[in-house]
Amino acid sequence: MILYGSSLSPFVRKVLAFADEKRIELDLQSTGGFAEPKPEYLEASPFRKMPAFRDGDYTLADSSRCEAARQSNLVRGIRGHDPVRLRR
Repeated sequence: MILYGSSLSPFVRKVLAFADEKRIELDLQSTGGFAEPKPEYLEASPFRKMPAFRDGDYTLADSSRCEAARQSNLVRGIRGHDPVRLRR
């Protein structure tokens, strides 16, 4: 699983803390900078919200959405539910 963002961001740190608490391994990757963001980051977060999360084909952007996923236990790997339902 990939988390796009900067560890200096409090929003990214919130997701990193949650992942650590649940023992979920995340690969923190840079967004590529504001002037030239990475295409992978833009695909995961078209509005450039940070953090952005990718797990295979599933993407999620904005820490408030990540927090909603946590509260509803829809993050894959925690209880085996399908997180795609969250986006509807």
